[in-house]
Amino acid sequence: MELLLTKIVTALILPPGGNLVLAATGLLLWRRARLAAGVLLLVSVVTLYAFSMPTLGNALTASLERVPARSPGAPVDAGVGAIVVLGGGRNDNAPEYGGETVSAASLVRLRYAARLQRETGLPLLVSGGRVFDSDPGAAEAALMGEVLEADFAVPVRWLEERSRNTAENARYAAQLLAAENVAGIILVTHASHMPRAVAEFEKQGLRVRPAATGRGPYRAPTGGLGWLPSSAALDASRAALHEYVGRVWYRIRY
Repeated sequence: MELLLTKIVTALILPPGGNLVLAATGLLLWRRARLAAGVLLLVSVVTLYAFSMPTLGNALTASLERVPARSPGAPVDAGVGAIVVLGGGRNDNAPEYGGETVSAASLVRLRYAARLQRETGLPLLVSGGRVFDSDPGAAEAALMGEVLEADFAVPVRWLEERSRNTAENARYAAQLLAAENVAGIILVTHASHMPRAVAEFEKQGLRVRPAATGRGPYRAPTGGLGWLPSSAALDASRAALHEYVGRVWYRIRY
């Protein structure tokens, strides 16, 4: 229930849901408090436009991606015994893959994890379950393992199939690793997500070496196009704001 409520609240405060809530509130107040209603409608439109600009979307993304990239071929620190890659979503409408597969975001992480595995020889753990128990199909980790083995020819040692969020990724992965006395890991996730993920894995007593991937474009389109609204920029802004909200929530909840 908590997870469902969290997702509902998030959808209602982030764009474009938050903008729709502001606009709907403004319309409801129009006859009784026209000034307040007008302010709400104006804020709704202006913020929707702002979050749809590539200039702002790129800036918000860049503000989250402070973790430096791991240098190609960098030596593995002593005590690191596994690569852990976190799921980034699934695609349930993929008949060409038999019905379901990983999302584009997950694929970015898996590609980098496969490269790291070949480079280091470390065993791989993939982490991701079903968001809700009623969700049909395989756990996300099973789909991730299938992609790594079938498409990248990389073996997977552990499938962590119970987690529904980053905190559970860390908790359940740590349990699997502890059973084989692994205390240090290379962690693979998107650069914007990495600080929150590292914090959760360190809470479980693991030594974490971040291997961030999936960085956003920081350079806005030239010729004034960076100020024109686009759906891609709105997606980027929403993802960045979602991560900021997630960081605040995790400080309170976990």
